[in-house]
Amino acid sequence: MNTPHAAPAAARTGMTPGFVVLTLSLLLGIQPITTDLYLPALPGITSGFGAPLSQAQLTLTGMLLAFGCSQMVWGPLSDRFGRRPILLAGLSLYTLAALGSAWADNMNQLVVWRLLQGAAMGAAVMAGRAIVRDLYQPEQGARVLSKALSGLGVIAAFSGPVGSWVASHVGWREALGVPAAFGGLTLLLLAWRFKETVAHPNPLALQPAVLLRTWRTILSHPTFWAYSLLATVSYAGLFTFLGASSFVFIDVLGVSHVNYGWVMFTMATCYLLGTFMCRRLLVRVGVKRTVALAGFVTLTGGTLMGVLPWLGVVHPLAILGPFCLFTLAHGVHQPCGQAGSVGPFPQAAGAASALSGLMSMLAAFGVGTWLGWRARNRDAECGSAPEPMEIFAIRNAVVAAALMFVGYKLASFRGLPNVVVILSILTVLYAFFTENTTTGRRIYALGGNEKAAKLSGIKTDRLVFLTFCNMGVLAALAGMIVAARLNSSTPKAGGGFELDVIAAVFIGGASMSGGVGKILGVVVGALIMGVMNNGMSIMGIGIDYQQVIKGLVLLAAVCGDVYNKKK
Repeated sequence: MNTPHAAPAAARTGMTPGFVVLTLSLLLGIQPITTDLYLPALPGITSGFGAPLSQAQLTLTGMLLAFGCSQMVWGPLSDRFGRRPILLAGLSLYTLAALGSAWADNMNQLVVWRLLQGAAMGAAVMAGRAIVRDLYQPEQGARVLSKALSGLGVIAAFSGPVGSWVASHVGWREALGVPAAFGGLTLLLLAWRFKETVAHPNPLALQPAVLLRTWRTILSHPTFWAYSLLATVSYAGLFTFLGASSFVFIDVLGVSHVNYGWVMFTMATCYLLGTFMCRRLLVRVGVKRTVALAGFVTLTGGTLMGVLPWLGVVHPLAILGPFCLFTLAHGVHQPCGQAGSVGPFPQAAGAASALSGLMSMLAAFGVGTWLGWRARNRDAECGSAPEPMEIFAIRNAVVAAALMFVGYKLASFRGLPNVVVILSILTVLYAFFTENTTTGRRIYALGGNEKAAKLSGIKTDRLVFLTFCNMGVLAALAGMIVAARLNSSTPKAGGGFELDVIAAVFIGGASMSGGVGKILGVVVGALIMGVMNNGMSIMGIGIDYQQVIKGLVLLAAVCGDVYNKKK
């Protein structure tokens, strides 16, 4: 079905559709080669250089930051000079940096080489996404990209086992050298067969005024934000797993290096299946419904990953199983998100691809920074020397500034919904009130044991009255918001909300017996219920079945609470 459309697009450049897919697979597959194959070697690197875990993770998070930021340079350059020269230059630099990483004498040198490697990798991945837009229309591009990402999945599937085998049987330096061989072979293939895909390079693409205008146009387009955020959020979840999985499975759960490689193989296989599902779903149900179905699978996997450890299930499968669902949906989200984000910009595909890639990498870097902060705190508790505070502060300042810029652009386009502003203010105020004030702690004490609270000198009757008055005010505010959204006021407007509210409270960690729970947890529970409601409506599930599903979710949350109380 795709061949009749794909052939003319590829034929314009003299390349067959199969070679285009192979090229895209290699260009996009350079990312798992650089990360997945590297992860099994992280414990060996820390012991080999005698460096703390937080500094070792900098070789991954710093590489990703360089990867994301460099695309802002590679993108306009490729719009100006074409994809081919940028690819050849980027892959040459990547191969050199990979060799430098393998020959590094200390951790600081390794960090520098990995930063350079990430910057060079940006040329390959950016150009891969832009090539799709050069040759195909958005929906067809999503199908072609899903084929290329299937190739990426195969590469990723073998990256983990190969990295684990090389790291355990040969050495971690050799594991760092494998990407150099991959980059060199890809460079030779593209130099031999790859043809330019930009029909008319833009000679003005590098002029500051033109570049700023291009970025402004891209960032003001709602389609770009919708698909870019889809790819960004999905990738951030994946990187959370990638950044911590080697230490969790190997150091905490006692999984061997070889078995950890098979864990990564399993994840890559699920991703591969997701790309196959994407192609089938795009043809049958369209882009929007495909994304909605994958979103429901993502929510299910993420919820299970949180619920199972909460219930006391400590086993590698308790992490691997739910994340397989997440990775399966990730294989659907990425082709749709990456192709859709560059679709409206045929003359600026490089710049659009760069901005989309930057957003994903900033999200990944933010997750990596959070993991690094936790590792730094653990190093300090164990008496290990953490990384220099100057380095830690600088990289956090950089990512904070970048995120503030992205947030500003998002807010300046359409503005933030009033409901989001109100919810954010209330969340901050009540989180502070319940956790950092005397009255808030007294409410927790009252909920935990009313008689004990009364014997402690707390005026329980007055506190109960004030609490109910406060809830009445919040209920009135909620009613005003609902009436404003409906543009009408009816007595039954809030009917049926009770089940959602109770489920959100229990999902958020509140206890049926009282005295336990956080405001932020309840907000997260409410967001989960909102996503469930929207997802089930988009999928066309009847209201009766929706009530049954929400009831089962509530029942599971209550059972988890009762189970924890009995332990």
